[in-house]
Amino acid sequence: MESPSGQDQNDSLTDHLDSSRTLCIKGSKAVLKKALKTIHLMNQPSNSQQPKTRDTSLESYLEVKMGEFVKGMRNGSAKNLHPILISAVERPLITSALRETGGNQIQAAELLGLNRNTLRKKIVNLHIPLKQTKSKASHSA
Repeated sequence: MESPSGQDQNDSLTDHLDSSRTLCIKGSKAVLKKALKTIHLMNQPSNSQQPKTRDTSLESYLEVKMGEFVKGMRNGSAKNLHPILISAVERPLITSALRETGGNQIQAAELLGLNRNTLRKKIVNLHIPLKQTKSKASHSA
């Protein structure tokens, strides 16, 4: 099957997919063509999203990504996005800090600028496994 641009489907998909994610599309030929076109459009920066000077700051990156997420969630009639987004950012941040400090919660709390008890509460509330962060740190050392 060919993509809308006339390229072989496999070549086109590999050009447009983020290799850190897994995507499985199943359906008729028409569904696959539409999915491919959608993926292609999603990876094209729009004029409004692409700043005139390339700003690579974390804040700018998050602004674009959060904007896309909020727009998509609004189209789906979602509510209470704040706690969803906060936990989505906090969980990998805390996990990374724990991994970086070899699972040492006191050092991770210092790194994050949190009280150790506050960090511990977040670890419990966000269901962050402590053994996993310790073992990954020891394997990478």
